Order: sequence, then C-alpha cells, then structure tokens
Amino acid sequence: MAEENANDQTKNEAEAAKSKAEEKSAENTANGSEKIVESLGKTLSELKASIAQKIEGRAAAETKEEEKAEKEQPAADLSSKISQLETQLQAAELQLEALRSGLKMQYLEDAVILASAKKRQGSESKTVFAELRSKYPAWFENTESTQGA
Repeated sequence: MAEENANDQTKNEAEAAKSKAEEKSAENTANGSEKIVESLGKTLSELKASIAQKIEGRAAAETKEEEKAEKEQPAADLSSKISQLETQLQAAELQLEALRSGLKMQYLEDAVILASAKKRQGSESKTVFAELRSKYPAWFENTESTQGA
C-alpha cells in the first residue's frame, strides 16, 4: 500500500512537472511571439524612419564607406524612380488635357502617344490637342463647351 501511494505520489509529481513544463512552454511561446511581434514592429518603425530620412535627404552616413555606398546605389535608384514618376505625371497631365479638350475615351491612348511626341518637340498641350482636333475631328466630342475649355 505504501508502495502504491509512493507510485501515485510520483505520478502526481510527474504530471504536475509535465503540466508546469507545458505551461512554461506555452508562456515561452507566447513571450517569444510577443518578442517577435515587438521586434518586427521595431524593425518596421526603423525602416519607416530610414525611408523618411532618405526621402528628406537627411540620411547621414556613419562612415565614409557607407556614405559612398549610399550615394552611389540609392542615388541611381532614386534618380530612376524620379524619372519614372515624371514620365507618369506627364502622361497623366496629357490625359487630363486630352479629356478637357473633348477627346473621346476610346481615342485617349492614341492621342496621348501623338501628343507626347509633339510635346517633346516643344509644343504646348492645348496647341497639340487643337491640332489633333483639326486632323482627327472624329476623335473629339462636338460640344462647344469642350472646344472653348
């Protein structure tokens, strides 16, 4: 009987130890998850801060090597992105001017391509679309309000 009680006590202790270990494991997992989330949050915040500094031109290099690397690679990338954005902006401005001049939507892409070529030659948008209106009158709405706009 004493041996049975000792076995039961040992089992109870083993189960308690196992339960504590599981709780500790779950707690460690939760703490680990919290730490990962916290770490990712910090990393995200650091990335946002870094991007903001670079955009505002306030990024300072800690060493000359870092400064040189930051100037060479990101400057080229930034220059490329700026060029792409300028191209997109010019296309959007031409589309807007085309629609203001009464161009039908179905001809928008063709008109913008033609207008882009003329703009590169130094023509003004309104002049370009006036020329397109006289060359391709079917491309435009025939309302006086769009012609005068």
